Amino acid sequence: GSLTKGADAQLALLFARLAGFFALGGGVAVVPELSPLLSHATFTEALLAEEAKVTVRAAQHPASAGLHVLQAASSRRLEQLTTLGASGVHLIVAFEADAEAAAPGHPMVPTVRVRVDDGADADAEQLADVLLPREAPHGWAARVLDALSEVASGSRVPLALRCRNTDLQIPRAGAVSL
Repeated sequence: GSLTKGADAQLALLFARLAGFFALGGGVAVVPELSPLLSHATFTEALLAEEAKVTVRAAQHPASAGLHVLQAASSRRLEQLTTLGASGVHLIVAFEADAEAAAPGHPMVPTVRVRVDDGADADAEQLADVLLPREAPHGWAARVLDALSEVASGSRVPLALRCRNTDLQIPRAGAVSL
């Protein structure tokens, strides 16, 4: 599963490669319907043969392997994270360009945060699981896949879980709690 906000062309290509790796390798890749990736030309040209359309309803598991677009229950990031986790993914990869602090991860599905490291932020290691060197985008996919492998094997715990920075919010489709 992936969440992205503020993705540039190199990041869009990274996420296309990651989604393709899993989807074409017999696994499942899930992208939320409101992800900016689905309107990013680099992502769509690298991965999609036709216009993206919802293939999985909110919080339902995909019935087959491949690339799936998850129906958005809400535009709220935390609700999208919750819905993505409920879709049955085993790992979530997230990127946010403007994150000044590490956004929460999913409490039950490891959320691996990636961040482009341009050397300007001394606290970058405290905000992401994988730092991607701006000057070497050709190695980004390998870095992220290595981190995902370590998380999946249990030899690495994502930052959000280590720091207990997790949350979820169940979408209520416009309903109000009293």
